[in-house]
Amino acid sequence: MTSFVLVAALLIPGQTVGAEPSPAPAGETIRLFAASPSPAVSPSLAVSPKLRPQRPYSGLPAAPPPAPAKSPVADRWPVEVGLKGGLCRAGIRGDGTEGWEDRDGFCGGGFLFLPLSDYFGLQAELLYVSKGAEYKEDWGGAELKTTLDLAYLEIPLLARLTIPTGISLTPSIFAGPVLGLKVKGDQKAESRGRSTSEEIEGLKSTDLGLTLGGGLDFDTGYGKALVDLRYEFGLTEILDDGGSVKNGAFLAMVGYSLNFWPF
Repeated sequence: MTSFVLVAALLIPGQTVGAEPSPAPAGETIRLFAASPSPAVSPSLAVSPKLRPQRPYSGLPAAPPPAPAKSPVADRWPVEVGLKGGLCRAGIRGDGTEGWEDRDGFCGGGFLFLPLSDYFGLQAELLYVSKGAEYKEDWGGAELKTTLDLAYLEIPLLARLTIPTGISLTPSIFAGPVLGLKVKGDQKAESRGRSTSEEIEGLKSTDLGLTLGGGLDFDTGYGKALVDLRYEFGLTEILDDGGSVKNGAFLAMVGYSLNFWPF
């Protein structure tokens, strides 16, 4: 009973604690809760300024702009730059080339591969390639060997198709034109330990051909170790006199390329 009186005293305006509650007038219901306060807010119930939402301090430095997102194309398709070198076996074909044999030489240089999709791209190369042929005959009881010592600075432009395997070892095939710029064009004769050499007259300064080949790449994480096998077909005659002599060469090279993102 005491608790009820205490609650009623707190909730009924004008009631003194400990006094008996005044009887309600006839026909009036006792209200345990005070009536709704007037629209005027009591100063004691006003929201403290400390509790009001605070605006951010305008003196704080602005947040730095987000860094530009890296191109997903660049992440997926890195440009490859590398070096390769090896051996080539070259020869000549056409009218009057019967008896001429292939000769071995050196080939090598650099390349750049620009991917256009996951499986296809363009490759430009700059290679030094030894070419020519040899002819052996008996001359006065001794062997006479005549050598066409040719060399070109070649610029192949290749379309390369990669064959996906799902492992680090990836085969590829390629094809494209190759432009050769003459670096050397000599004819040598050797017999009985003596030799002579002279420049070939009428040898063209350029040679146009077609390259077909394939390769095998091993992904090392930062780049690729590679094996490259190809054959070059000469499309133009190498002599000015109108003969049908053309170059041909088989190239076998090994190399390494590095990946980088230029964008």
